[in-house]
Amino acid sequence: MVQLLKKYRTCWIAPGAALIILAILFGIYHLFPFAKQTLSWCDMNQQVIPILLDFKNIVLGESDLFLNMANAGGMSFWGVFLFFISSPFTFLVLLVPTQHIYLFANILVALKMMTCAFTASLFFRSRFPSLDILQNTALSLSYAFCGYTMMYYQNVVWLDMMYVFPLLLLGLDRLIQKGKPAGFIIAFTAVMAVNFYLTYMVVIFLVVGFGIYIWFSTEKGKRGKPILLLGLSTVIVALLSAVFWLPSLKQYLQSARTTGLIESLSSGNFFTQLSTTLPVVFCTAILLTAIPLLSLTERWKDRKVFAVFCVFVLLMIPVFIDPINKMWHTGSYQAFPVRYGYMTVFIGLILFASIFSSCNEQQERRILTKAPQNRIAISFSFFLVAALGTVGCLLLIYCQDTLASYIQTLWFSNKAFGYFMLFAGIAAVLYFFLVFFYQRHHLRRTMFSILLCLTVVLEGIFSGGVFIGSASRPTYTYNSILDLEDRIEDDTVYRVKNQKKYFDVNLVGALGYNTLNHYTSLTSKDFMYTMKKLGYSSYWMEVGSQGGTLLSDFLMANKYTILQNSDLEGNSHFTYINSGYTILQNPSISSFGVVFSPDDISQLEKLPDISRMDLQNYLFQTIFSTSQNLVTAYPRVQGTDFSTITHEQAFYSYMDSELIYECRVEGTQTLYFDCFDTISNALVERVNGTANVYVNGKRIETSYPSQRNNGLLELGTFTDETVFVRIELLKDVRAHSFGVYGIDETLLTETIAQQPTVTFKQQGHTLQGTASASQEQSYLFLPLVNQEGFTVQVNGKPVEAQTVFDAFMAIPLEQGENTITVSYIPPGFIWGCILSGIGVVCFILLLFFLRSKWRPKLVVLEKLSAFLFLGLFCFVLLIVYVFPVVVYILF
Repeated sequence: MVQLLKKYRTCWIAPGAALIILAILFGIYHLFPFAKQTLSWCDMNQQVIPILLDFKNIVLGESDLFLNMANAGGMSFWGVFLFFISSPFTFLVLLVPTQHIYLFANILVALKMMTCAFTASLFFRSRFPSLDILQNTALSLSYAFCGYTMMYYQNVVWLDMMYVFPLLLLGLDRLIQKGKPAGFIIAFTAVMAVNFYLTYMVVIFLVVGFGIYIWFSTEKGKRGKPILLLGLSTVIVALLSAVFWLPSLKQYLQSARTTGLIESLSSGNFFTQLSTTLPVVFCTAILLTAIPLLSLTERWKDRKVFAVFCVFVLLMIPVFIDPINKMWHTGSYQAFPVRYGYMTVFIGLILFASIFSSCNEQQERRILTKAPQNRIAISFSFFLVAALGTVGCLLLIYCQDTLASYIQTLWFSNKAFGYFMLFAGIAAVLYFFLVFFYQRHHLRRTMFSILLCLTVVLEGIFSGGVFIGSASRPTYTYNSILDLEDRIEDDTVYRVKNQKKYFDVNLVGALGYNTLNHYTSLTSKDFMYTMKKLGYSSYWMEVGSQGGTLLSDFLMANKYTILQNSDLEGNSHFTYINSGYTILQNPSISSFGVVFSPDDISQLEKLPDISRMDLQNYLFQTIFSTSQNLVTAYPRVQGTDFSTITHEQAFYSYMDSELIYECRVEGTQTLYFDCFDTISNALVERVNGTANVYVNGKRIETSYPSQRNNGLLELGTFTDETVFVRIELLKDVRAHSFGVYGIDETLLTETIAQQPTVTFKQQGHTLQGTASASQEQSYLFLPLVNQEGFTVQVNGKPVEAQTVFDAFMAIPLEQGENTITVSYIPPGFIWGCILSGIGVVCFILLLFFLRSKWRPKLVVLEKLSAFLFLGLFCFVLLIVYVFPVVVYILF
């Protein structure tokens, strides 16, 4: 071990240099630890940071890894963990106070970038020992500060994929060259554990890259053994990692993220949005010179180098061709269009490691002549370095706002792309001449290596300024939000909703509260669509608890509400209040579940296709077994008549521009306005931006509905008065549900008060509670999505929960008092554990077999595996590179 550490001690220089560069960037842009500003933005704000806090709560025993009530009303956190934060660095969150979590993001990104530099340096030190320390460091820094890191660091677990990838290639090389697969198996299993979704891209790379490399680098009669070893190793990895990918895949397939493959491939443009895809690769500008420098040094004549070059080209094709790019992303993507880009960059850097090694060997053969350096070449090189630094400084000083377009929209503007490529072009010219001068012996190795490092540092600082510096922002805006943590003293199962989308929806659960809120790629499709029907707000993969009604809040056990202080209207049910927000206990009785006695439970599996407010009335009458109407639909006294009415859809004309409703409220009612069309997870829906809404002359909402608010719009609570609601139409609209409605608050409160209270408590992945049933055919409506993985017991006997109202549980009860136990284990987790155990045994047997003295020749298996792999190689090429283009052209 000591000798190993001594051999690779120089590999620590690259992460040290990365830390210095990051310290410079953090200092310039006032980022923590030099100031209280964070680099966190986009998905890091919306998903990563809240999920890190969720994980901290789980480890501290305040939440559960399986039945996690702090997300989507109760879901498996196992898949979420593996999708977003399954990294050894994640455990550092246990050392971080909640109020400093956004500052911790800076440290987390820095640590992972340093690790990328370290593993890259380890690879180059092992595979290209003729590289000197500075050359190794330059290539490693180029990887750590590549466009993938700069543009995608907010999805911080993707950086874990980056630093494991060089280790995977080292293991693959050892498998090919020495027939030892242990390193490959361990590294590939680590890849599966870090992010099972991105592993799909790694599998494509392994099939295509290994196939090309083995074809060019290995003699025909010797290809069978490494192919067989790769196959056996991959099977073992699939078994070892089954506990990761099997439950996660099952959860992903139930999400709203899945889409039609043909529809996705045939839509959009043929070419990618090059202004955003190209910087992911050419942020490492030396890659722009790959073809001319390979030709110049004639390294392409080396079969292994040519194989690597072919793999690089195949990895570059999807950067340009969008249908192929989509196939690299399992058929579609929303943003981050080059999620495999770290592989493209690293394979390109391997080409340059080979070029540098070749030039070093030439220098060593020529060094005896002691030929002097070319002063003109040195002067010109320093001039280019100075020009690069000057242009970079000027762009960052005078064009920072333009260059920051990616931070603002996730897409580069054409102008920003032009500025970026100006810098990259100068850097590419500099790289070309440095290698050209070095290859022609106009520069000695030391001078070349120093200039190379200077160029890489300038490139890293410029890219860091564009993508990290532009994201710098203060954290004080989160202080009053994070202060809401642990402010509710209630040991029963309840939920907390937000009145409006004041902040990222995942933060409510991150603060330790059970909630309907959730935003990840694993949001259940059934849950999202049912919430939408119930009048809660959602779009894409995000479900918010804003919206709904008094009835749906009761059914969903929304016992507490978070409001901004400016939205408070004299309510006295405060649970906690600070300078920005208030936690309000809802005045109506709360219960996690409702006992009801339907005539035929099988008739309640699906919600009827009616308007959202009619659905509220239907639920009220069904659950409480009453014929009374909870909902009042108010007539319009002024406005355009319907032009058409088809299948419950009404067309409203923009010509009259406004609709006026006169609501004569009797008793106490809460009024709502709804404008809703179809159930979908679209980013932008057709009805968005339909109207401005006024109540008694006061505007309460602009451009409703919107991404932030497309649930039922609460207009206020009124008692024995006439309320005028004016809907200012901003465009033509077709709506499935449209109008002003009132809910009788007195009737609802009296009805709820007559129901027996249901109380649950949670212990680990189990909910335990009691409920009283006065009739024989009674059920407990439980606001949990009924899905595979739940087991239910009533009075110690196993029962089968029924699905009601599209998604929820109905648990059969016995007459009298009932003790209910609901437990959850993610589907596939138990089988995953079994398969992983089998994988451990197979791994040990394989190592024993390879090290044993008696090892028969497996000629037949080697030939069969070579034949099968050839078929797989051709199949992957056709499916990934040919099929999507054909679909795009034909459809």
